[in-house]
Amino acid sequence: MSIKGKAYVAGAYEHPTRLAKDKSVAQLHAESALGALRDAGLTKEDVDGYFCAGDAPGLGPLAMADYMNLTLRH
Repeated sequence: MSIKGKAYVAGAYEHPTRLAKDKSVAQLHAESALGALRDAGLTKEDVDGYFCAGDAPGLGPLAMADYMNLTLRH
């Protein structure tokens, strides 16, 4: 069984900041997500699903999707 057309990896980004006392965890997650999108040549409008690390603030992916003003299907 193939996953072709069912799953996509858009891009990769490693945040350059290791100790960011001036940024919230939400900001770091959002900047990393936007960096991965830029790497893939995409924008926020291309996103229909969002999955993130367990240390995301609030209620995890749902809170981050709201923070980044994403419209999701998944």
